Amino acid sequence: MLTVGYKTKGKQAIIDYIESQGNKSFTVKQLFYHLQKNSIDLNISTLYRFLNKLEEEKFLIKHINKSGKEACFQYINKNEACFDHLHIQCIKCSQTLHLDCEYMHRLYDHILNEHGFKLKYEKSILYGTCKKCSNLP
Repeated sequence: MLTVGYKTKGKQAIIDYIESQGNKSFTVKQLFYHLQKNSIDLNISTLYRFLNKLEEEKFLIKHINKSGKEACFQYINKNEACFDHLHIQCIKCSQTLHLDCEYMHRLYDHILNEHGFKLKYEKSILYGTCKKCSNLP
């Protein structure tokens, strides 16, 4: 559960929304729309400040969406430290999966050793289509 200092009604509504998203990324626009729909009146710049604070405190991961034009956020469950594995995200449903397997660690080592490039795990997202959205058995 996400706990951050003094909670106003607005902050609590933001936290509830973030936690409800689970492994799905969300945009500020989606969060703003949700808050408006639930009669929570917050300025969009306040949302950005609070989300950036949560990112700094390692409660959220911030990345750019598949179009490359909009920031997305994802809740980091403290049981799933997102700083030691890669991620994949479905371009249809936005589900994000954590790739904490030996092959991904070998890929990380290969990129570091062969290409001299150190990946930042929490910013790593490979895009594709999940099993459910691809209608795979």
